[in-house]
Amino acid sequence: MPEDTKKSHESFFCREELKKDLKRKSVKGGLIKITANGTSAVLSLVSTIVLVRLLMPEEFGLIAMVVSITDFGRYFMELGLGVATVQREKITDDEVSTLFWINVSIGIILMLIVASLSSTLTWFYGESRLSHICMLLSTSFLFRGLTVQHRSLLERQMRFGSLAIITIASYLLGICVAIVMALYGYGYWALVWRELVISATYAAGVWLLCRWIPGFPRINSDVISSLRFGADLSGNSIVHYITTNLDLVLIGRFFGAASLGFYSKALQLAMMPLEQISSTIFTVGLSPLSSLQNDAERYRLFYKRMLSVLSFTYMPVMLFLAIQSEGVIRLLLGEGWISAAPFLRLLAIAGFIKPILRTCQLIMITCGMSRRYLYWGIMSGLCVIIAYTIGILWGAIGVAFGYAIASYATLVLMLWFGLRDTPVSVILILKTISLPVISSIGAGVILVALLPSIPGTSTLVSLVLSFLVFEASYLGIWLSVPTGRQDIARYWSYSTELFRRD
Repeated sequence: MPEDTKKSHESFFCREELKKDLKRKSVKGGLIKITANGTSAVLSLVSTIVLVRLLMPEEFGLIAMVVSITDFGRYFMELGLGVATVQREKITDDEVSTLFWINVSIGIILMLIVASLSSTLTWFYGESRLSHICMLLSTSFLFRGLTVQHRSLLERQMRFGSLAIITIASYLLGICVAIVMALYGYGYWALVWRELVISATYAAGVWLLCRWIPGFPRINSDVISSLRFGADLSGNSIVHYITTNLDLVLIGRFFGAASLGFYSKALQLAMMPLEQISSTIFTVGLSPLSSLQNDAERYRLFYKRMLSVLSFTYMPVMLFLAIQSEGVIRLLLGEGWISAAPFLRLLAIAGFIKPILRTCQLIMITCGMSRRYLYWGIMSGLCVIIAYTIGILWGAIGVAFGYAIASYATLVLMLWFGLRDTPVSVILILKTISLPVISSIGAGVILVALLPSIPGTSTLVSLVLSFLVFEASYLGIWLSVPTGRQDIARYWSYSTELFRRD
């Protein structure tokens, strides 16, 4: 191997340079990731606003039926090996090459399995159109298998700028294809090709921007250790797949495609900010926290500041979404989708604490407690299944209510079980989230009290004014507390890290 190529390869595996300026790189990485996720969310939202006016709720329901199956492969196919590549303190070219070929093999196997299940899916739902949809979407697994390790190497070095370019470009191209196809009357096929174009474009972009070529696979003790770590994560992912898709399967099976269309679209809107912020926190936090796993004091400080920023920005958004669910549905989806509003309200309430739960999961992963992560996943999964089983007796809205209850139950379970023997304590978490929780609820109470006096000349005007009232109340409560003012000053100081010269 030429010397320059060898150095280029080694630069992806060594993390010593990353530790030297961790704060600045984390702030910049977080900003880049948030910008990329925000742009992707805006693109996705714009496409949703356009596509819901070009397609029927039933067509979205058809895709949701298939996605409930293909998502299983998405959670399982990485086998946790991408996270293992980022989490490991030291890793070699040979190890990552072996993991790469394992991911590719799994992608091919899953593609064949999902394609073969198309007839079974058609029989289960009694819908013949699902067969071809399932077979075509199965090809996305091959693209995903090719991207796992390349993406993980970029994340290991916190090269989020490269990943941001790839993500935005793939989303933009996929959305453009979908809108054009919908305009020309291709119906649900527009949604199918949107997913395929995004997957293929992302795979091509990752290979172009990550200058690493995998070698031949070689099994050794380190690879076996990564496989065990990944197996625990995959076990958790399988449980997570079952619990996050069981609601879709139950509603689709017992209440039909139309009800599922309303529920799935409300779920998409509620989870959109959650997915963007949680993805940012997990991706940006994984590499630095993993590098600090043997330095408890720095680990606690980094985690506390990460959770503080997350709670400050996310909690008020979800509470506002819960209060103004009807207005948001009318503005974004139109009057014909107003039946989705009750679902959105309950799902937003559930999402209020979801990012906190995500950071707690990150603690177990970065501390190498993969087996405990698996056990917690099993216990929390049982809570969710019980909630859905009871909630289905009251229809689709009962499932949404069960989802909300289960979300808070799993957080309690995490605080009781998941944080043992880690650098982070339950008290630290409760202290960190106390002010954003109180400020969000206080602002919500003020908004509800003032809603009758807010002009309702149009949905947009009403939402904008409501948001201004809510945010002013939120910041007012926050700034009235001395520690809150200190936090705001610290958040502002982070901006200097973006422009500080080396």
